[in-house]
Amino acid sequence: MKNTAISSYQKEFTKDISDQIIKSLTESGIINQSEHSESNGDQWLNVEDLCKYLPDHPCQNTVYKWKRKGIIPFHKRSKHLYFLRSEIDAWLKSKRGLTIAEMESKIDSNIFKRGVR
Repeated sequence: MKNTAISSYQKEFTKDISDQIIKSLTESGIINQSEHSESNGDQWLNVEDLCKYLPDHPCQNTVYKWKRKGIIPFHKRSKHLYFLRSEIDAWLKSKRGLTIAEMESKIDSNIFKRGVR
């Protein structure tokens, strides 16, 4: 268990350092944002990483349930599930709830359609 905590710490440390290097290189004009955006947006996540990444931090069982129901985009390689960060971001954006004004408009539209028939 101690090794897991160390590797998790190392993973976070490495990501922080690489983000700082990319930021410095971008600010100095050595690279531009589009050159490294693919590596930032298309990061592969396993189930554990996905649970940490999602805003509500669901448990792994919830993620597996979403996968079975086809709710969440995933990739499978042998027995392992992987998630592409850019696809997860798009999935999260597509699940936006309706505002009160949008719900009222939708209700009014449905009432109008039923009244016309």
